[in-house]
Amino acid sequence: RVIFENKINYSNMPHEIFFDESYLIKSEEFYDNEKLKYETLYRYYTNGKLKEKLFFNDKGELHKEDGPALLEYNLNGELEKIVYYLEDKKYDEFQYLVKLASIEEEMNA
Repeated sequence: RVIFENKINYSNMPHEIFFDESYLIKSEEFYDNEKLKYETLYRYYTNGKLKEKLFFNDKGELHKEDGPALLEYNLNGELEKIVYYLEDKKYDEFQYLVKLASIEEEMNA
């Protein structure tokens, strides 16, 4: 593990975590073969409670294949909104599952 300038790098994990001056996590980056695979961005209310958690692919698009790409929380820290995205396109939960199934079917063809 290497720690430097508001950043932790786990040398045995393809993962970097970035902090702000209050030691709140700003973002996490996940790598595959030293190439950025996806990033998670955290946004906070002024009281320090988590406001949003967003997932981006390596192209900077809102994207997550194993769940919602946008999670919004209220001031009490309770989950208020869940939004599914694939390649920056918004889907409701049913559309999302259908799209994932079609992608998997294409990959197995």
